[in-house]
Amino acid sequence: MDITALYNISYGLYVVGSKIDGKDAGSVVDAFIQSTSSPVPTVILCSIQANQTNAAIKQTGEFTVSVLANDVDPFIIGNFGFQSGRDADKWANVKHKRIGDLPVLENAVAYLRCKVIDHKELSTHTAFFCEVIDAVKGQGEPLIYGEYQKNMKAKTMEAFKEFKNNGKAPAPVAEKSSRWVCTVCGYVYDGEVPFEQLPADWKCPICGQPKSVFVIEKAEENKTTKNLMEAFAGESQANRKYMTYAKKAEAEGKKNAAKLFSAASDAETIHALKEFEIAGKINSTSDNLLDAVKGETHEYQDIYPEFIKTAEAEGNKAAAMIFTYAMKAEEAHAKLYKEALDSINNDEEIFYYLCPVCGNIEKFIPERCSICGIPGSKFIKY
Repeated sequence: MDITALYNISYGLYVVGSKIDGKDAGSVVDAFIQSTSSPVPTVILCSIQANQTNAAIKQTGEFTVSVLANDVDPFIIGNFGFQSGRDADKWANVKHKRIGDLPVLENAVAYLRCKVIDHKELSTHTAFFCEVIDAVKGQGEPLIYGEYQKNMKAKTMEAFKEFKNNGKAPAPVAEKSSRWVCTVCGYVYDGEVPFEQLPADWKCPICGQPKSVFVIEKAEENKTTKNLMEAFAGESQANRKYMTYAKKAEAEGKKNAAKLFSAASDAETIHALKEFEIAGKINSTSDNLLDAVKGETHEYQDIYPEFIKTAEAEGNKAAAMIFTYAMKAEEAHAKLYKEALDSINNDEEIFYYLCPVCGNIEKFIPERCSICGIPGSKFIKY
């Protein structure tokens, strides 16, 4: 049996807070679910019988749950998961507050206080059936267990190792409150020397502009940039979707619906282009070509091979075929972008020819497409 298959079950990570003999106790759990929502919200917690937290819950009949965020400090997980409360005061190592007399983390996606109404002993765990007697919404998005296993477990182990070696909790990595951004090309300075201490003749390593063209961008503005890019992605998808709907409406003879979908498709394009511009993502042609090389390479090397594998495993031949076409076309695109970047100052006009079936692009009209095999006469000239 492949135990890692269980990592794909969608659930989170939580810190349970409790008391035993008047002292705070707590641990990390993943086996925690909502069982009903009304008339009284109920939840089920599975706790390891050997843990101090298990004994604490049985002693008091109550506990709190702090729902961990996807950007939680890895040390918090290690602090509550890699040591016993019998040997350490876990809550003394982290910032926390209280719901009633029970501890919760200072920052979490949500906080619950639960009262045990029944329990059942399993082989190694106790299943506690509980009523939620208080609930407070926090901030952020919840951490998913699979993401912890994939991206955070190693960081958690390293943070806890540092704690054991130094005898104190490692300082969390603070988000920079501001950054210096080139107003010409969008380059973000992230060097070790503070920007203010750079020599007066220092220049942007991308576009060569002087230090004076840089502006300071606050963290709050970074959030807006993320929102702009999220909006750009949504509008771009809507443009393609409505364009497809318009073609379907035309094929069915629904002219008015087709015109509306076409107009809406163009409207989404207007939104997307402006959002992308305001986000500062349009740089010099050289930078844009380099970005295109990176994007296409990531798609054909990392994304589509996994998509193809999954589609084949599920027997979806149509998806496997289009993924294969796209993967091969993206590789061709990456090569063309690289050639264009290498010859950026060449003014000799070049024509490109697009395969309307698979998206392959050539610099000549082939006898047949090298990817899907359709006649070269079908290619579209650019």
